[in-house]
Amino acid sequence: MSIRNLFPQFIAVIAALAIPAGAAENGGAALREFLTAFFQPPPRIYAENPDFVTLRTLPDGKPFLFKPDAFRPDKRYLVLEIRSARPGTGLILFQSGKRRFRVPGDNAWHVCNIDLYKDGRAAGLGAAVNIRFLDLPGQEFGLRRFRLSPVPEGPADLEIRSAGLTETFNYPGEEREFFIHVRNHGGTAATGLTVARLAFPPGVTVLSGGAGEKFPDVPPCGFATHTVKVKAGRPLKGVFRLQLSGAGAPREAFRGPVEFDRNPQLPKAGYVPEPRPVNTRYEIGAFYFPGWETGKRWNQIRTAAPERKPLLGYYDETSPEVIDWQIKWLVENGFSFLLVDWYWNRGSRSHEHWVKAFDRARYNKYLKWAVMWANHTPPGSHSVEDQRAVTRYWIDNYFNKPYYYRIDGRPVVVIWQPGNMRRDLGPHGTHKLLHISQEMAKEAGLPGICFIAMKWPEAAVDAQAVETLKADGFSMTSIYHYMGTGDRTPANPARYDFSLVAESSPEFWNRNHKAGVLPFLPNLSTGWNDFPWHFYGGTAVENRTPELFREICRDARRFADRTGIRRLVLAPLNEWGEGSYAEPNREYKFKMYEAVRDAFATPPSGGWPLNYGPEAVGLGPYPLDPAAP
Repeated sequence: MSIRNLFPQFIAVIAALAIPAGAAENGGAALREFLTAFFQPPPRIYAENPDFVTLRTLPDGKPFLFKPDAFRPDKRYLVLEIRSARPGTGLILFQSGKRRFRVPGDNAWHVCNIDLYKDGRAAGLGAAVNIRFLDLPGQEFGLRRFRLSPVPEGPADLEIRSAGLTETFNYPGEEREFFIHVRNHGGTAATGLTVARLAFPPGVTVLSGGAGEKFPDVPPCGFATHTVKVKAGRPLKGVFRLQLSGAGAPREAFRGPVEFDRNPQLPKAGYVPEPRPVNTRYEIGAFYFPGWETGKRWNQIRTAAPERKPLLGYYDETSPEVIDWQIKWLVENGFSFLLVDWYWNRGSRSHEHWVKAFDRARYNKYLKWAVMWANHTPPGSHSVEDQRAVTRYWIDNYFNKPYYYRIDGRPVVVIWQPGNMRRDLGPHGTHKLLHISQEMAKEAGLPGICFIAMKWPEAAVDAQAVETLKADGFSMTSIYHYMGTGDRTPANPARYDFSLVAESSPEFWNRNHKAGVLPFLPNLSTGWNDFPWHFYGGTAVENRTPELFREICRDARRFADRTGIRRLVLAPLNEWGEGSYAEPNREYKFKMYEAVRDAFATPPSGGWPLNYGPEAVGLGPYPLDPAAP
């Protein structure tokens, strides 16, 4: 079922915000006075009680306008206390920024503390203010607090965000960890909590931390994780049920899947076992973000989204052994190349650690990679001299490697933002810079460079824009991740269902193919949910499942067979913070990889290579110190 049917939203859009002290305090009469004084015209109040007012979303979507210059900024948090019978998302839009927040749908009062600051500064300010409700027409909600505050307000208000076994594979007879991850939306610390109920399927024994145990205190607007020790006596699949008790604890019980796997009983290994690549008539690649070389980088995932833990753990990307596991799993599931995010800004490089580790990996002969130059750099970054320097670096350090990815004999370089080259050197700047690189490559004895342009906006199909890219010297176009919905306009553009992405992907590929001009490298979406980076302030493509991703892979195979396009690329494998990931992990195990394998590879006579983790052969883990910079 579509999210537009399940999750109608309450969305407020504000172009600038600052409420004078004393405005919109608690109480229905005070709120009526506030709404009358600062809106033009005042929004219609459908009911007024001593403590709150009842409003309704506008059926035509028109905004409620604040009077010009009604507010001046002076506080950090916008505090709203609302009650809604349906869940949704609120959006606050400033001149130069936006904030989103959760609206629970349990018909109980909840305080929303929206942090308006970033890097110590208020989000973009302006003179005009408007509030627009983009909900299903006539959605009713209660409001009893609307003001700015220097600190978060309200009682503890807890949400169980996730719970489950900590590791990807869990074997019977071994002690395992089960985590409970909680977010406090209120302005008061949640203390005195307990695990009121924690029930597992028969066969699972709780060793410690279960029902009746104290739950850690949860700070205001913060997170806490509780760990339970469990053991299973046999392989099993089932459902756990969980409930907390104490001030601010959720009313409803939380449930989820629990699985203990059959131990494959593999012999111990001294190193990553040799890969066994599978046969395929397709070239399947993926974008790869090499951003996980420090404990600090992983800490936000560990704190805000532990359910995303990779099979390799919070791994060290500088380790060749880690890279060899990645290579093994990729080639045994039908992949042949990676397009790796690569950073260069006027000679300064960053995030090059993965490439250096790949160069030292034992099994690098099995997989190819190429530069995806993430050139989202400040104005003035591109010049003729810099283009010569970056091309010389590619030629001397990458293009001479046997495992560097080539198309028709030409080394591949993907350019994130061709427009930045035009920005710095004028309308023909991109063409000029790419021509320099082509000449240098030919002088070095290469047949040239296959430049691939990232196309913006990603979901748009504009033949004229592609004509410009062709004139610039690009050989192909692609995108980083497809998040489109086609003509299926979601009720909430910040919260919609992954099924819309899956349904509209074939249409997107077909439109790009029919547009012609340049070949298009089809993109297979791995999802998007940037909660660890922005909490409720970002975008969430919800209800992503391996089954829906499997549909995308099957549709892509049919598209490839019909069009003859045999080269395809997955959206990012490991954007753990953005929620675009397919690498083996505790949520989906190898299911995303196996969807690719089953769609594009041919099973060997003896069956597919077994997918397993380092623990199964006595290796790993490969964790980074959380305190490491």
